[in-house]
Amino acid sequence: MEAILDEAPEPVTLLSDDDKVGIDPETLAMVRLTTELVHDLLGLLQRQGSLSDLTLLTTVEDLEGLTADVLHALPASEEDA
Repeated sequence: MEAILDEAPEPVTLLSDDDKVGIDPETLAMVRLTTELVHDLLGLLQRQGSLSDLTLLTTVEDLEGLTADVLHALPASEEDA
């Protein structure tokens, strides 16, 4: 059992700047806008009475959380600064 607990995970290496692939600013802006709109729509759909199907409501709640994660992970836009 001790041998298992002493095992270390494989090291993770970050890419060097030369190996990174740039993201087109227009594409990033489109992803941000689309995700913001979907996130807002999902929030509106959660209002009481908007959805009567519990499975659909749960899916909407999950998707709202995921879109919030996407928005948080994206670099700040110039408008946010």
